[in-house]
Amino acid sequence: YEINGPLFFASAKHYAETLKATGFKSKIIIIRMRHVPFIDSTGLHNFKDVIKVLKDSGTIIILSGVNKKVMNDLKTFDFIDIIKQENIFSTFKGAVERAKELFKQEV
Repeated sequence: YEINGPLFFASAKHYAETLKATGFKSKIIIIRMRHVPFIDSTGLHNFKDVIKVLKDSGTIIILSGVNKKVMNDLKTFDFIDIIKQENIFSTFKGAVERAKELFKQEV
């Protein structure tokens, strides 16, 4: 799934609704954030709720394309405790390699 543009309250809510509507179930999900220059505080709160729901359902979340500003915001809201530093990447290639590594561990 790719997020395009700043992550505000409405886009975080839309993201959650999209996942629910599709009946999404996966062991690993990569969320591409290369077009997210920043996340507002309400967006961070809602995004964190989405991440918790995914994690509680057994999904491993990997973030790619995370810039320095967004990374600082994620640290401020304790996302690192939920997602883990080793699952956050500046490039999509790094995220895919991590997903492959995790998939091999599952098999």
